[in-house]
Amino acid sequence: MPVLPGSVMGIAVTLHLGFKSKSTYDRWWEARTEYGALQLYSRVWAIQVMGLVHHAHADVAAIQKDLIYRQIAIVYATICLMRSTSHLPLARRRRLFEGRRAVDAKSVLLSVPEIYEPFLSTEECGGARTRRNTPLFLLTRQAGILREMVTRGGINLTEELVMLRTLNEIEAAQARCERIKNTPFSRQISCFGPIFTLIFVLLVPLALLDALVQEAIAHGLRPMMTHEFFTTLMLLSIVVSWVFIMMEKISNSTEEPFEGGAHDVPVSALSRAMEIELREALGETELPPPLAPIDNVLY
Repeated sequence: MPVLPGSVMGIAVTLHLGFKSKSTYDRWWEARTEYGALQLYSRVWAIQVMGLVHHAHADVAAIQKDLIYRQIAIVYATICLMRSTSHLPLARRRRLFEGRRAVDAKSVLLSVPEIYEPFLSTEECGGARTRRNTPLFLLTRQAGILREMVTRGGINLTEELVMLRTLNEIEAAQARCERIKNTPFSRQISCFGPIFTLIFVLLVPLALLDALVQEAIAHGLRPMMTHEFFTTLMLLSIVVSWVFIMMEKISNSTEEPFEGGAHDVPVSALSRAMEIELREALGETELPPPLAPIDNVLY
């Protein structure tokens, strides 16, 4: 095959892979940004609880603990919501770009209700189990408690509005994470990208073979040198093909950032770090350890 058709095909595949890589990374980075916003406003919530809820009629420490613990439950419930369903198959063997490992959902992925239920009352646990969107239910509960505190004189209206604004930001970040989770990456790009790459990989040796013949004729190479040149070009075609295949796989590995895969946003580790920080704000000393990487992967 002449070199020109292969070159044109290579340009088209390169543009496609560049667009796909940029799109999938933007999707991954947006997921990381929005979950970071959830972390940020959880810390802001803890600061407001400790700074504004200080003259309630009831036990101030108990109220502060209740509000902060419920926020920890909201973050863990968000993980459960993000990882409740997955279209990625469990990896049966270790691969470079595996979809999702067979790791423990409780101690590693933190994606079961038993993770957030210890931070809630028995009544709230029962209500959370029956709700499709548990974080929204708990956020609504937080707003209701603020209204009760205003009625009892625990906080004033201005303080309630400040704290409600923080709850709104938490819900907005959680909703944006849901949008990413519930909107799959464009199927036409995901399906046809590997096909385009495969066609180009098959054409590379044919195009290089034509280049070999032209170079051999132009320089009058002896048969032995032609064979060495042929071997070099074949190795070059393997390298070129490998680069394009890896670009395709890298894009595929970042399509779904909340699936619990080896390349996804490590929401479990981020949430555990947030739990430690919020419980430290309450003055607690018996804290869980941060999540450690498993096979050099942080989930």
